[in-house]
This record gives sequence, C-alpha cells and structure tokens, in this order.
Amino acid sequence: MRVLRKRGADAVLGQLDTWVKNLDGADGRHRHLQVEALWLYRAFDGLNETLLAEVLRSDRQHARSSATRLLRYWHERLSDGGLDYLRASAKDSRAFVRMEAAIAASYIGTREAVEAILPVIDQPMGDHLKYTVRCVFGAESVLQHVDTVPALKARVDAFRAQDNKPSRDKVVGAPLNASEAAFDNQKGLKQVTIGCLPERLLYTRERFRVKAGRPVKILFRNPDVAPHNLVFVQPGATEEIGLAGNEMAKDSEAAKKDFVPKSSKILHHSKLLNQGEMEALRFMAPKEPGRYPYVCTYPGHWVVMQGEMILVGE
Repeated sequence: MRVLRKRGADAVLGQLDTWVKNLDGADGRHRHLQVEALWLYRAFDGLNETLLAEVLRSDRQHARSSATRLLRYWHERLSDGGLDYLRASAKDSRAFVRMEAAIAASYIGTREAVEAILPVIDQPMGDHLKYTVRCVFGAESVLQHVDTVPALKARVDAFRAQDNKPSRDKVVGAPLNASEAAFDNQKGLKQVTIGCLPERLLYTRERFRVKAGRPVKILFRNPDVAPHNLVFVQPGATEEIGLAGNEMAKDSEAAKKDFVPKSSKILHHSKLLNQGEMEALRFMAPKEPGRYPYVCTYPGHWVVMQGEMILVGE
C-alpha cells in the first residue's frame, strides 16, 4: 500500500479500472479479487458503482457482506443514496449481510435508511444480530427518526418488547445415544468448552491440557455470524491443513464437506457450525505427549483462529 500511495490516486485508480475490466470470471478467486478491488477504490477515495452492484448481487455471502459494509462510506455518491442496495442487503438470506445493512443505516442516518432495514427485524436473528440491531436502534442518528415518526417507533418498540434473551444453542447431530452416554461416564474424562469470539476470528480458548491417552469431550459453540469449524491436527501440520482449507474455496461442494480438507494429518473435526449451533466432539487423546493444534479451516480463518491441545504424560 505504501508503494501504491507514492504513485498517487490518479495513477492507481486508472490502472485499477483497467485491471477490474480484465478480471477473468472463470478464475476461482474472481469474487475475492473483486472485493479487494472495491476496498482499494475506497482507500484512494475512488468509486466503481458497477463493480459494487455486481458484488452485492454475487452468490458469495462474504463478498455481499463486504460490499454492503462499503455503503457506510459511499452512500452519498451512489444513485438513490444507496437505498436500493441497502434494501436488498436487509433482506439477504445470510444474517451477517443483514447485520452490515443495519450498521450501514446508522452511518447513513436518514429516515429512508432506517425504513430500509426494517425487514431485518422480520427475519430470524441469532443473539449477535439481535444485539447489533438493538445497538443500531439506540444510535443517535437512528433514534432521531424512531422517536419522531410514529410508524417507525411502533415497529422498533415491538422489536424491543420481544424476548431478546439469548436463545439456546441448536445442537448439531443426532441426540445422545448409549455409546456417547457411556463415553461421557468414563473415569478421567476431560471436558472442555470452546467457543468463537464474534467478529474476532478467535476461539475463546487458546489452549488446554489433558493427559495423553485420556478421553476428551469438546463442547464447541459458535455464537458468531460467520461459520466456523474446529479441526484437530497433528503437530506441525497447521499451515498445511490451513492452506488446504483455503484451496477448498474453489470447490462448489466445499460447504457440504464442512470445509474440512482430506488429510491423514487431521485427527478429529467438527461440522461447519453456523451462528447459534453447538456440537459435541468425543475422542481419545493421542498417546504421544506433545502440542496438538486445533484450527478453523474455513478459508482465511486458519491464520489467526488457532489453539493447542497440550498432551502431558501420566
């Protein structure tokens, strides 16, 4: 970025326009590159509304989410103040796209923007999205309209009156069976709860210790709007497995495979959990003491979303 800044905005934006036009739609990284281009336009105070509109309509939820975030900064320069884009994102099938729409409305700060995001409260919401929307409706830029427009106030008051207590985690997988119950009753069972910090790409627990060869039960919870998994690997295999997870972004069936690559170096793994889901993993710890990493293999997450299971001898 420092090198680009030395070249100046005019030179960079001119070349960026050409580069975007020549992007190959058959390239598996196409959407990723388009998102990178959008944020480069933002960095140099440029704008490519045609590209923005295309990414907002894309089939990649993370791309739509990132593009929706740009509405915070570009709305004054967009046709119709970006309201049509905001309305579409507020009705998106993915919660974290709707979350970005809600936050963008607080930046735009007009009555029309607040009305545009009302569909968000008519759709299912996990705890994190509920919290975000409550914060948005408490922002001064939004309150000025909510408190003075009766129709808006009625809708928002109805939302606030709902039972917004955190919902119980939805358990992924079959109900507890006899074999799982027997596993849980073993002597020396090590039980560990691992969650995900919302919007941080971090696990709530970076390491835990257990005796080698002992039974382990992991309660894995995901309160984040982004999907995450939990993959235990052999010592030293973090980067190899993480990069293999990145490569799965090119596989249209990757989500059905929980973004878990095929490798003999993977010891145990969860499913890919969406917001509000929980899964229990049960396994016998390896008999060889050492540091056994665990990582999220959803593309791009593994670089920071890591932890260690430390196995110690008897």
